[in-house]
Amino acid sequence: MSVTVLSEYHCREGQVDEFIRLAHQILPAARRSQGCNNIYFTISQTDERHVILIGVWNSRIDHQNFIQHQADSGILMMTQKLLEAFPTHAYLSNLDDF
Repeated sequence: MSVTVLSEYHCREGQVDEFIRLAHQILPAARRSQGCNNIYFTISQTDERHVILIGVWNSRIDHQNFIQHQADSGILMMTQKLLEAFPTHAYLSNLDDF
């Protein structure tokens, strides 16, 4: 059963464009990561500093392995500098794999 991951990011004032630029660098490789089926990059229509990634992964472990790779490579630290707080990740079981 696949997993949907909702990852929420709250950008610092004036950092949205830089976050988008960084996401454009990171997401193509993320989408090719083991276990990743797709990632949607979305921005709130009412608060442009609120970014939500909606990812579909084969498993929670696959997503966590990707996050660990981001931490090991230093990309996570670069991302964190653009944010007001740590991102949150909610793991949701997909009940209809069709």
